[in-house]
Amino acid sequence: MPIGLTQTTFDAPRTVRNLIEMAYRIAKVIGRGEALDDVTANEGGYLLNDIIEQATIEKIFSSYQTEITFPLVAGQASYTIGPGLAQVVAARPTEILSGYVRRQNIDYPVSLSHSKSDYDGIAIKTLQAGGWSTFVYYQASHPHGTLFLYPVPSDNDSTITLTVSSETAAYSSLEDEVLLPPTYFAWLQYKLASRIAPDYGQPWSEDNAAILENIEGALVRNNLKPAQRVSVGLSELGHSGGKRGYNINVDR
Repeated sequence: MPIGLTQTTFDAPRTVRNLIEMAYRIAKVIGRGEALDDVTANEGGYLLNDIIEQATIEKIFSSYQTEITFPLVAGQASYTIGPGLAQVVAARPTEILSGYVRRQNIDYPVSLSHSKSDYDGIAIKTLQAGGWSTFVYYQASHPHGTLFLYPVPSDNDSTITLTVSSETAAYSSLEDEVLLPPTYFAWLQYKLASRIAPDYGQPWSEDNAAILENIEGALVRNNLKPAQRVSVGLSELGHSGGKRGYNINVDR
């Protein structure tokens, strides 16, 4: 007889329904071996997505790192990144941690900024060059973030690779497979259980509270690490006089 999960093997894909049913069992709303009806499971799904959104804002989930690589198009200065109709389809980055432009099999790191004032300080934002883009400004708008490049590539010979912190997307179906880093599944089960227990008049035990605290503490310690960035002032990019850095486009 399966204990907890409704599947019969430990390596079978885990779904949103599995997660929600386990949360209801932890909260002692249903018993072992019982299944939720679709109406109740869907209500749990809405609460689950609320928890994921809150965890993203609190950066419990948003610091899951991944890479995004895409080709740069001649004359195109900005790219939207996110789900659906974005120009670059991927989970919307909450933050860019590092990046480089590859051209002729040579990688050149880009300077990063999340401050619009840095991008506003560029005098000629449409400047095109047949070389490496050296500066990236990222605006983490919703539902799609926007990436701005300087200088704008004048050909199609470059690609950019970004290491980003991506948000965990909300689920749309009870049968969606849950693919998360270690411990996230367990944290969501207990977090959802703690949310629904009072609605059904069930006490939240000290043991459950301790388990949730331990899991959440492990996630926070593992995920919230300070990110080191390569950053130069606009003067070093040759925008406003003063000290200038090496210009790879003209080799000087």
